[in-house]
Amino acid sequence: MASGSIDNVKWTQVELKIFTEFMIDNVKRGNKTASMFKKTGWNDIKARMENYLGRVISKEQLRNKIYKQRTEYSNFKKLLDTTGFGWNSTTRTATVDDELAWDRAIQANPTWSKFKKNGLSYWPELCIIFGDSYA
Repeated sequence: MASGSIDNVKWTQVELKIFTEFMIDNVKRGNKTASMFKKTGWNDIKARMENYLGRVISKEQLRNKIYKQRTEYSNFKKLLDTTGFGWNSTTRTATVDDELAWDRAIQANPTWSKFKKNGLSYWPELCIIFGDSYA
């Protein structure tokens, strides 16, 4: 795989799942402050990802992915905080009783359109990672 920023690299669902597991493990071990991973956490996540991927990955690439995940978390949280929306843990999607609510929500927040069909499959895991630092 060519080197470059993580934005140019397509993460597979399996890689994202493993990355998320490594982050949660470091949260549970206390390797995260209220807002960011400590140096120990970054080093552990980087080493484990490199071992899993079988290639070098930069801390910048990992940070970029984490920032993207945090943005997804924040956007999805705002969606779920919108009146009428809920979470279906079986399908891992957002639910709403009134389909017109989706149209209104997407019109007001176009970035939410991706959540209508796919939800945010790692929502519970992202709550563990970012829940205490949500602003």
